[in-house]
Amino acid sequence: MSNYHRLIEMAKRIVIENCSGDVSLKNIARELGLSSFYFSKLFKKEEGMNYKDFVISVRMEKAKELIQEGKLNVNEVAIAVGYNNNTYFGKAFKNYFGITAKDMRLHRKD
Repeated sequence: MSNYHRLIEMAKRIVIENCSGDVSLKNIARELGLSSFYFSKLFKKEEGMNYKDFVISVRMEKAKELIQEGKLNVNEVAIAVGYNNNTYFGKAFKNYFGITAKDMRLHRKD
């Protein structure tokens, strides 16, 4: 396993474990000791997707899990996955899944 691959795996683990926190490209690159530009290029090369899209996918999949569990309301889910703006979360969720978070919650399987 190359050092680059290890760095990208470390970055992915940080995002997955801390998706409610500051997982900005700049912050993660700094944690890894890389420039934002270099980290962005390296991530795209290793993963075949850009870093921002990866963060969105992690947050959306976690949001889906939380909504399907049914313990949190949609606003709490938004905060739990790193969105401080409920409107923005709602638009991102619908864009990602093609259904609103509220509708997914209403149609979850009990």
